[in-house]
Amino acid sequence: MAFLLLAATTFLGWGPASSRGAFAETVPQALRANIHVRKVLVTEGASSPPVRIAKDPRNSTLYYLKLSGDIYHVVAGTSKFVADAADHG
Repeated sequence: MAFLLLAATTFLGWGPASSRGAFAETVPQALRANIHVRKVLVTEGASSPPVRIAKDPRNSTLYYLKLSGDIYHVVAGTSKFVADAADHG
């Protein structure tokens, strides 16, 4: 679970704050040879950063959840809005 959260904050373009207050991009490193790391996309809106990613096992579709409750579908390096907090509680 810790790796999943790290992956969400890193792959989706939101990382720890730098000394100047801006969000710094982190570069993850795979610790095992059979794991490959690549950037998928950079999200917009630092006020509501992505907090979780999930892959639909039926079709390998990737989704991410923002702190605001908005859910996005990742499509070919871009994201498409799916639902907001009012839709899913």
